[in-house]
Amino acid sequence: MGGMRTLHLLPMAWLALLLVQLSCTRPNPAYCDPPCLDGGQGDGAVVQIDAPPGCSRDEDCEGHCGSAKECEPCEAEEDCAARSDGQNHCDKSAGRCLSCVTNDHCANASPICSAGTCGPCKADDQCAAREATQRVGLCSEGSCLGEEQVAFVDKNHPQCKDDRGAFDAPFCDIQQAVDRADDLRVNAVLVLSGAYPRFSVEGLALSIIGRGDVRLTSSPGEPVVEIRGLKASVTLRGLNIGQSTLFHDSECVTCTEQATCILEEMRISNCKTGIRSYLAKYLGVFRSSIFANQKGIRTQLSDFEIVNNLIHDNNRGGESDGGAELGAGFSTTNPKMSFRYNTVFRNQAASSTSAAGVDCLIRLSLTSNIFWKNSPHDVSNACALDHSIVGESALAGDGSTNLYRDPKFVRPTSNPPDLHLLEGSPCIDAGLETATPGVDYDACPRSGVPDIGAYEFACDK
Repeated sequence: MGGMRTLHLLPMAWLALLLVQLSCTRPNPAYCDPPCLDGGQGDGAVVQIDAPPGCSRDEDCEGHCGSAKECEPCEAEEDCAARSDGQNHCDKSAGRCLSCVTNDHCANASPICSAGTCGPCKADDQCAAREATQRVGLCSEGSCLGEEQVAFVDKNHPQCKDDRGAFDAPFCDIQQAVDRADDLRVNAVLVLSGAYPRFSVEGLALSIIGRGDVRLTSSPGEPVVEIRGLKASVTLRGLNIGQSTLFHDSECVTCTEQATCILEEMRISNCKTGIRSYLAKYLGVFRSSIFANQKGIRTQLSDFEIVNNLIHDNNRGGESDGGAELGAGFSTTNPKMSFRYNTVFRNQAASSTSAAGVDCLIRLSLTSNIFWKNSPHDVSNACALDHSIVGESALAGDGSTNLYRDPKFVRPTSNPPDLHLLEGSPCIDAGLETATPGVDYDACPRSGVPDIGAYEFACDK
């Protein structure tokens, strides 16, 4: 019964509200909806109502909200400091508040300022230019590493010790830093100039970066750098291994036992084998020089990418095996095996039937490489070449994308040889576009149709 009485009263309530609105003659937002438009005169004429203020807070403006409640250009950092939207830095030239104006306004995780927004780094020199990370100067996965993320190694530092690895109290050798990496919770080791003994990494995820002239030596029979174990994921960059004496029974770098190994900007020489991978989950070799070894690179049951490298003059000793020997992959389905944009020059093999440049133990496609002056043969029969320069006419027949022509190096007879390209080289604009790496050996961008081999001719250094 009460419900019926309530329903009966509803039409009367609506009628009363309508009468209030119709009788309203003075602007009163509590009762008029919308406010009266005749200014309270009752004649129905439409009058102008004052607009609300231009801004009530800084976030309403590109610059800041001034004392007159109008938006104004920012002129100093304090004009943006109180904003809650993170745009706390003043671009004085535009009068706008932005998230950043310089790289130093950005956190290490997104360290580079571009168009007023912080984003990832792409190269070490970007981090070295920032005040907060200049002593480390390392870009890792888009972030600039801070000193708390790095163990320093400097054997020449008067305060080098075996416990901290700080910038002002670094480790004395690389193995100390590797052994303490887990305890210190660092993901990179930064090694400063000097000659260091061998080291090994087992089961760690770690980057080991050389800064300056970092040279590694070893006793006969031991690898100079040994990386092993399923959990090992190691990047080596900027290290010189075996620069002076021939390690007759030693390998420069070994990657084994399902490890993942990435080598960048390395110089590897004077070893029995420069780089050997056996049962490695992945081996990546990029922008490195492998030279003066008995064998340059040997892969066995390992997935690999070998890109933008100089592989030359691997002819040491009476049992010379040449530039590279490439075996089966690690993965049983769709193994990653790529050998492209390398310059393979003047390697030798002792056997008259051996391939001194690259010996493919299984059928492999090698793309956009230079094979020149390798003796007695550039490649083995199992290597399938395309878009390459070769020194044997039989490999560049009718319908082939390969060229049997002098690549025209700058100074091939110097020591070391300068294998950049001269103007008019047949390598220019002759590579395979679909397999192009982003940069060449010198880190110059590859754009358009790339050049064959490790170097781009058109490069603004």
